[in-house]
Amino acid sequence: MKAVLNVALVALQAVSLAVPVQAGNEDMNIFKHAGKKQTAADFEPAPDKIKTSFGALEFEGGAFPTEASVQKLYDEMDLQRANTNVKRKRSYRHDSESCA
Repeated sequence: MKAVLNVALVALQAVSLAVPVQAGNEDMNIFKHAGKKQTAADFEPAPDKIKTSFGALEFEGGAFPTEASVQKLYDEMDLQRANTNVKRKRSYRHDSESCA
């Protein structure tokens, strides 16, 4: 038992000495070679209208959806959430019936 404890302590000490060495490693810096910084000129404004399966979404000022478009998006999210819940209930009901 004492030998196992000694091995565990030696391993812990080795790891604690290795961590600061890796922390100072410049190659681990993921932001060092991130590329050029993006600016507003790199992006295109949103189109005035985007056609979707649940209707056309309209935008003003190059990026902002109209009130009607926002309502369509919320309605679509509610519909998808409701469909997901119905599928989960059906799956649960099917699983519980097979267990009975």
